Amino acid sequence: MVSSSGARLIAYCGNDCGECRVRSATLRGDRAALEAVAKAWSKAVGRPLDPEEARCWGCRVDGVLLSHCEIWRCAGEKGLESCAFCPDGPCADLRGVLERHPEREERLGRLRREADGGRPAAPGSV
Repeated sequence: MVSSSGARLIAYCGNDCGECRVRSATLRGDRAALEAVAKAWSKAVGRPLDPEEARCWGCRVDGVLLSHCEIWRCAGEKGLESCAFCPDGPCADLRGVLERHPEREERLGRLRREADGGRPAAPGSV
């Protein structure tokens, strides 16, 4: 999936929204799938989520509210385009996501390299 600018929608954490099962369920209006997501995410965020809170169109889409996502909140507060550009390096929340989804680390690294004109990222950065 591409945005109106033609760029792929990559979440702050490196998720590819075009391949995301949650976004797909949101677009299809698949209530059962969103209920399953809400149940799984409830464990991760430490509070019950309702299926409406699990809906996601992509966290970088204007008007989206993901109150349960600390990465979304932090990136927004810092005005970041992506966690790839965080001057504080990967936080504990992002490290947890990257441990479960290592492909996202490569996406974030690619974003950073592209922004740096192809230069490799510093050791320990995303």
